[in-house]
Amino acid sequence: MITSCIPVKWLAIALICDLLSIIRSRIGAPMLVAMSLALMLDSSGAMAAVHGTTSWAVLRCQLKNTPKPTFESMYAKDPEQFYSDFFTKAGEGKGGLYDYWGQISDGNISLKGSKVFPWVNLNVTYNGDPKRDRGHQVQDCIDATEKYLAHKHLTGKQYDLSHYYGLFILQNRPGGEFGSIQSVQINGKSYSKGVVFFEFGSLDLSHAAHEMGHGYGLDHAFDDAQKGGCGGGGPGEYCDPWDPMGNPFWTVVTWFTNPSFGTATCCGPAAQSSEQSSAGPGLNVPNLLHLGWIPSGRIATYTIGDPATSFTLNALSHPNSSGVLAVHIPAIFFTVTVEYRQQDGWDAGIPANVVLLHTYEPSASPYSFLMDQELSSPFPGALLPGQTLTEPDYSITVNGVDPGSGTASVTIGPGSGG
Repeated sequence: MITSCIPVKWLAIALICDLLSIIRSRIGAPMLVAMSLALMLDSSGAMAAVHGTTSWAVLRCQLKNTPKPTFESMYAKDPEQFYSDFFTKAGEGKGGLYDYWGQISDGNISLKGSKVFPWVNLNVTYNGDPKRDRGHQVQDCIDATEKYLAHKHLTGKQYDLSHYYGLFILQNRPGGEFGSIQSVQINGKSYSKGVVFFEFGSLDLSHAAHEMGHGYGLDHAFDDAQKGGCGGGGPGEYCDPWDPMGNPFWTVVTWFTNPSFGTATCCGPAAQSSEQSSAGPGLNVPNLLHLGWIPSGRIATYTIGDPATSFTLNALSHPNSSGVLAVHIPAIFFTVTVEYRQQDGWDAGIPANVVLLHTYEPSASPYSFLMDQELSSPFPGALLPGQTLTEPDYSITVNGVDPGSGTASVTIGPGSGG
């Protein structure tokens, strides 16, 4: 039996594993690998890959009779510069969202053309805000922004909200935070858009990456031990701290402080201090595959039953290199992925240089599971240099890591079952 079948919770585990053995014996290992790789890279069962320019319109809305955020340190004299640096190409090189998504995607997407719109007033009080559902929180801000643009006679492509890939909505007072792809009304027409909503007091780079991930169609990152208490949600939900779609603020801290962004206070009575400087980590391999951001030529394969094989993995924080970014161990309905994470770039906050294991189920929701049922010490789902995971059908050993070249050497071979 292939013990990595554990994460496929909604199917009969024994049936899947027996089916895998039968298919492998009938069609042979090469065909099995081809089928599995095709399923893993085919977006028809998951979401469509995201490529090209994905500009965001940043809409800012004030509840009635409440002030705007005030900034400390570098943005105290010019608050508008904060928004430009945080969201748009104007902040290129400072580690804002423009840098994050361009680098994490290895240039597959760009936030070029993103625009910050002026603060506009809502006809909603602070006490009235909790009575609105998420749909109204979004639509009220869109409507108020369009009313302002019409009043100011601002026209053209840059002021047409339907032109943007997504809408990032900031509200000055508490109202929650969420992200999705949803239908909105713009100029009387319905559009499907990536949508993010934030109360200003919760805004930082890590949380913004999480909610924008939903805006690109990503699900939460889970673990296969089905732990609870990782930040809310169901069993296993948010329990992958190595990915912003999990919970980088969980027991294993994987975020870092970006000195380009400081703190602010928002807004009025019971003012809430917030830090915009928390950043990272990068996306895991299942999420990179889900968005179509790892070329097939940079994915190596180990087939169960093959002799021991060594692989050199490039760190995901070094996507511009030319080497292998992931090894996959194929099954029929899922694949085990092996990735190397190094303490630099957007992974500067992770606690060690580690090799991580996930299962990826591209046609399922959720689809990403950290293998912390198999690996729990010292870090969940992680192997350190010199450590080995032995399963009945395969084993994985981390031979060593070389931070200078940004690589790790791993050997994958037969498991305890021979």
